[in-house]
Amino acid sequence: VMMTAPYLAQFGGPKLVSAVQTANGALAHALAVMRDPTKASPALRVAMAQAARDGITEPQEIHQLRAESAASVLGKNLAARKALFAWGAIYSLTEQFNRGTSFLAALRIANGMTAEQRAEHGIGNAYDFAKKVVAETQFIYNRANRPEIMRGLGSVALQFKQFAISYVELAARLYKSDKKAFAFMMLALFAAAGLEGL
Repeated sequence: VMMTAPYLAQFGGPKLVSAVQTANGALAHALAVMRDPTKASPALRVAMAQAARDGITEPQEIHQLRAESAASVLGKNLAARKALFAWGAIYSLTEQFNRGTSFLAALRIANGMTAEQRAEHGIGNAYDFAKKVVAETQFIYNRANRPEIMRGLGSVALQFKQFAISYVELAARLYKSDKKAFAFMMLALFAAAGLEGL
């Protein structure tokens, strides 16, 4: 809600109220499907499965496979791998839920557009658009997407700053591209964190 809804508001019409309604409607539908996948159409299930395989909605699975295949002490030890998996499960499930909801909401927005609207926003196909929305709103947390200071020893001190940096970068992009989406983002931040947080 803090990132995906404001981002999708760019595609909901010229007025802030209609943009917010469109974005929130898409997220509400995506939330219902994430809670009960049987509500998804067959085409939507295919897209969801493809997004999982491509690492869009479940990127941590790729990292887990790489960690297990690496020649590390933890990668070779089955008990250690199980313990690490259990420890990271809550984070993994939350990440999958957020990315899946964003992916489904973006698909709904793109599929609801006319060909002219898609062309106006530079949207080729719905899947690629949804993939971009996930990357833009749920961020990419790999080493290459960190400032240089966060790649070496500074990574420990600044471990939890990547989200804040990415959030400010998203706000700056929205400010440049769509002022109503930026206003929605600031309203959402104010609602969640108050004036001091804003």
